Amino acid sequence: MGQIRVVFDTNIIISAIGFGGRPLDSLLQAFDENVQLVASEETLAELERVFTYEHLPFTTYEQVQYPAIIRLEAEVVEPKRSLDVVRDSDDDKFIECAIAGEADYIVSGDKDLREVGSYDDIKIITAAEFLSLFD
Repeated sequence: MGQIRVVFDTNIIISAIGFGGRPLDSLLQAFDENVQLVASEETLAELERVFTYEHLPFTTYEQVQYPAIIRLEAEVVEPKRSLDVVRDSDDDKFIECAIAGEADYIVSGDKDLREVGSYDDIKIITAAEFLSLFD
C-alpha cells in the first residue's frame, strides 16, 4: 500500500486530543510516514476556533500549540472548487480540502458528512474504520 492521504474533520482532532480513544489512535497514524495529513486554511481556521471553546478541556497554551502542531504536520492545500454536497454546508470544506489534496479518506464523526459516504473516490469513514486499514 502506498502513502495514504487523509483529511481529519475537526471533531476527530478535538476528540483525539481532548478525550483519546479511537480518534487519538487514528490521528497518531497521521504522524506515520505512510500517511499524509491534508488540511486547508479553512479547516485549520475552524480547528483553531474550536480549540478555544470554553467547555473543552484545553489550557490557553494547548489552544495555541495543538493547532500549530497539526498545521506543521499537515500538507496545507488550497481548494479550487466550491461544493454544496453535505446537508450542513459548513462541512463541505472538508470535501473541498480532500479533493484539492487528492485525499483517499476523510475521517469524521459528523453524521451529516458520513452520510455522504464518498465523493469522487474519497471515502468518508469513522476513526474505527480508518484504524482498520492498518490491521
